Amino acid sequence: MEYICKELKKKYEYEYKSLMKYQDWPHKIKNVNLVTNNEVLRGYYLLADYFLENDKEEGMFIGIKNISLLESAIGRQIVSFGESYKWTKLETIAATLFFGLVKNHAFHDGNKRIALLMLIYILYKNGRVVNSSINDFRELAIRTAANELNQYKEYKKIQRKYPNDTEIYFLKNFIEKKTRSIDKNYYALTYREFDAKLRQFNCKLDNPSGGFIDVVYKEKEKKLWGFREKEVERRFKIGFKSWKAQVGAKAVKEALKKCHLTADDGFDSKVFFKGTEPINKLIEQFEGPLKRLKDQ
Repeated sequence: MEYICKELKKKYEYEYKSLMKYQDWPHKIKNVNLVTNNEVLRGYYLLADYFLENDKEEGMFIGIKNISLLESAIGRQIVSFGESYKWTKLETIAATLFFGLVKNHAFHDGNKRIALLMLIYILYKNGRVVNSSINDFRELAIRTAANELNQYKEYKKIQRKYPNDTEIYFLKNFIEKKTRSIDKNYYALTYREFDAKLRQFNCKLDNPSGGFIDVVYKEKEKKLWGFREKEVERRFKIGFKSWKAQVGAKAVKEALKKCHLTADDGFDSKVFFKGTEPINKLIEQFEGPLKRLKDQ
């Protein structure tokens, strides 16, 4: 947790020792990667650090209010009957985790925020991303907390089909409709087509010579002892035949990595090749905490 301020780090470490006494269960059900106690706690403090730094006007009471309720909310992922888990599909596991974190109110403040971050995170861990406005999910969190999911027109239909656990099945359907699989495929492009795509993201191909061509991109470089950033132009070479020739998958992969246009940067193949809105634009302020959570 080297990213956060010292005061929050100290508080996190104290609560980590208490919370980690509770967890003794698998981190995976079938093919679904679960969210752990520590990931929730780390996510919470990354969010707290972000909002304290970027939203000075909005106060936030930080810390766990009830550790048993927090463990209960996270443990909803592995509810079982005998040796059989109640939830085994990603969307229902994500739904019950989200519902528990919102409704249990285990933290003093920020419960809807951490529930939303963990929903995005568990989906991301399992290869899915938000595919709509984050405002749809914010409204979902608000209505969940206020017991107002029945205001959605689809709710009654799901209630008739699933009279028990209606909220979870509603959330599951919402998640299915509002998310998509991360696309890491590389689609065939000529050099001319690849150049046109790169230019949409402020990059380009340039200076073909001697069987190579430059990939030109911008990168931020820290100046004045790291206190200021300056955007500088960078170049590297990939093989080149002609503008009408197809770019090799290896060269495309290398170029996108250098240009910071990969799924980890919020630009999976659906964004770059198909024109879908960038992932990091959809999750807005959750981008920083989500990326830091993933990198630790």
